[in-house]
Amino acid sequence: MKILWTAALCCCWLSASTQQIQAYVSPQTEIHLWGKIPSQALWANPYAEWFKKGYDYHQPDTQLLPALQLVMEGCRFQLFLGTWCGDSKREVPKILKIMSALGCKTQDLDIIALSNQGNDYKKGPQGEEKDLNIVRVPSLLVYRNNKALGRIIEYPVESWEKDLLKILRGETYTPHYSK
Repeated sequence: MKILWTAALCCCWLSASTQQIQAYVSPQTEIHLWGKIPSQALWANPYAEWFKKGYDYHQPDTQLLPALQLVMEGCRFQLFLGTWCGDSKREVPKILKIMSALGCKTQDLDIIALSNQGNDYKKGPQGEEKDLNIVRVPSLLVYRNNKALGRIIEYPVESWEKDLLKILRGETYTPHYSK
């Protein structure tokens, strides 16, 4: 009963925010986000436990930040994650801390939480992942002027900053799990 009450409160809180946020309760009675979310949703319980710890711990590579800022003009990002996924719990706080350090605007970063349930496995409620070949999370997709430049899948090859810089500069970059 306590878990159902917590789920109801969480859904009410999420609905009361400025953006309609969807969540679902897994068979293990865990509350997971689903669909487009603001980064602030990850600062709320039950996600805050892992998100805040990872965010506070990560130190962006300050030597690469100026170079990244120079090549971010006209860029937009899509971040696909699962609040149920261990890799997302480890990597998403790092990604969002780097984006914050770069001054990435909210409108230039779409964060989409995917499901881990049945027919909706790794899908968003509005089909946000459709035709994007999202097979592992987290996946950070990078666009400039609406043209796909590349993606970092699950974790970086070198570091988030180095991999992102290669993609933004148009250098050869092969993510993990590429075809």
